[in-house]
Amino acid sequence: MNSSLGVSFIEDTESISTNSYDDRFTTIAIGYEYRSGRHGWLAEIHRYAGLVSWDENFSDASHEALLGYRYYLNTSAIEFTLVENFANMDNSADIAYTLGYRHKF
Repeated sequence: MNSSLGVSFIEDTESISTNSYDDRFTTIAIGYEYRSGRHGWLAEIHRYAGLVSWDENFSDASHEALLGYRYYLNTSAIEFTLVENFANMDNSADIAYTLGYRHKF
């Protein structure tokens, strides 16, 4: 079981755009990995707060479900994930595939 909570603060939004942005951005996630030997199966839920107030699509929170597979090597792992946006389909990609490499230092 894993979880994540994050808060980002934005001081100067002029460098991003002439439109106004919220000064705070929050993220929360919870997930589970079933691991058997070198194989891991992932399931996660992510929620990202809306960042702007001037656009109806990006002012609402983004909700994503992630399913994935991770193969563990000695000091690294290769993973493939599928991320699906749900609840508000207009504020991020509907579906995304990722291929990643993790290395333990």
